[in-house]
Amino acid sequence: MNRFGVFTILFLLGSTGFSQTTGNHSRILVFSTSDDLQSSCPIEIKAKMELGAGRLLPIDLKENAEKLEVTLNNSQPLRIVRARLTVYGFPAGVRVDPAVLYPAGENPAEIARTFAVDRTVEAGRSTSIDLSIVNLATVTAIGLDSLSYADGSHWHPSFRKSCRATSTGASNLEVNAH
Repeated sequence: MNRFGVFTILFLLGSTGFSQTTGNHSRILVFSTSDDLQSSCPIEIKAKMELGAGRLLPIDLKENAEKLEVTLNNSQPLRIVRARLTVYGFPAGVRVDPAVLYPAGENPAEIARTFAVDRTVEAGRSTSIDLSIVNLATVTAIGLDSLSYADGSHWHPSFRKSCRATSTGASNLEVNAH
């Protein structure tokens, strides 16, 4: 065998060995309102979504749901009885990034899923909710559309201000499978 053939085989064997890992790695995508200085949120919203490395996608796209864990932190003196959230993102499948940079929630290729959360959040407390996001492969932002308080009052974003949790980045997480 010539030298070129030997180097090719060694290269292929070496790259195969390096590409296999012993643990199950995933990434956690984190969202928060606290890092957004332009935000006019009456509550703090934090969220995380696991981006699994070795997950199999279902054949039936109706079953293609991502879990988004959302935490609402109520620092207001009033008890919250209902929140309305909108999750923005891109559908499952191939997408091409546009040449124009759109603000969160304004990209025409984005889709939105709205959730009514009927959960009481006491003053000074927080609660977590698991949302199942169907056919949304990439979440870009989470918007707070409204809050209803126990005394009957409501909060809505003003015309030029919004309350959005945006991505603060992804972090690596190693999951040990037993």
